[in-house]
Amino acid sequence: MFTTITNNRIAVVAYIVLVCVTSGYTWACSCGSGSSHEVAISKRFNSTDVVFTGIVESIKEAPENYTEVWEFEDEEDWVIPAVEVRINVEDGWKGKLEKQVAVYTMDHRSNNCGYDFKEKGRYTVFANFKKNSEQEESDDSNSYLWTSWCHHNIDFSEVEDENEDRLKELFEELKIEHEQSEDEPEDLANDKEESSTPL
Repeated sequence: MFTTITNNRIAVVAYIVLVCVTSGYTWACSCGSGSSHEVAISKRFNSTDVVFTGIVESIKEAPENYTEVWEFEDEEDWVIPAVEVRINVEDGWKGKLEKQVAVYTMDHRSNNCGYDFKEKGRYTVFANFKKNSEQEESDDSNSYLWTSWCHHNIDFSEVEDENEDRLKELFEELKIEHEQSEDEPEDLANDKEESSTPL
């Protein structure tokens, strides 16, 4: 049975989202889900493959095959280098994770849709699996984790101390719901999702 998030918890989540300001420049990056960071945490959680909290160990330039290429009809293509961010995982909320994971994002110095991680910074990261330019579409063996400004990661340097415990409680609750949904028959899980009130 799914854990029900109370109206009080919803209010807490809304408040936390408002104070979780992430680093970057929203005016330069248009996100399909909206440029505002008032995106419900539950929506971010459900729309990504992996969610975890951890501390950045290192940041370095990624190999060329991780480069993003944006194609335009009337303009020259944009070639945007990527960076590799190694993060020591404190808490894994969704997906199978090692103690340290590599996450890739566009270099924010070249494009503000890249996420501006800081070494030793602590974040909750929302990421999706992606293939690099040298992989076949059918090859899932070497997919890597990709995140961006539009994933609305949480930078704990911008979170007030009293809200950290509330965030952790919320992610624990979302983790339980996700694990329960994976154990249930697909039809039953879909029925519950349709009947639930979105955050």
